[in-house]
Amino acid sequence: FPDSDERPMVMAGIGSGLAPFMAFLRDRWWKNQHGTRVGPMALYFGNQYEKKEFLMEEELKHYAKEGLVHLRTAFSRDDPKKKIYVQNLMKGEPELLFDLLVKQKGSMYVCGNRNVPKPVEGSVKHALMEGGKMTNKQAEDYIVEMYTTGRFNIESW
Repeated sequence: FPDSDERPMVMAGIGSGLAPFMAFLRDRWWKNQHGTRVGPMALYFGNQYEKKEFLMEEELKHYAKEGLVHLRTAFSRDDPKKKIYVQNLMKGEPELLFDLLVKQKGSMYVCGNRNVPKPVEGSVKHALMEGGKMTNKQAEDYIVEMYTTGRFNIESW
């Protein structure tokens, strides 16, 4: 967990990988309700079908409406002509990710099957290069530093 409730958290997960992020959101929501300042949160959540698999939809939309979390969703099978995944959504917001992860020293959390971490890491690298104008080497070094300092965390199966 970040060293401060005010540190940003960026979360990317699919399917049941949402579970730990719900705990993060509930923790910060409760703290915020009881007077503790909390930092920004961004959640990139994906599944196959929105109608059948938008897990925790009402609660997530409530947190987004309250301003607790920047919520972006990807449902990869809703449009058979264009599959959208969480990493695609992340690539579309390089300035936001650069701000949260670099300028504000936020933490990155990834949760999902074994196919999720590498593309998400690639999207973070893209954000560092596009949003922060880092070179490829600088972006790679920054991600390594995030891993070694506990700011880039993966739970994958």
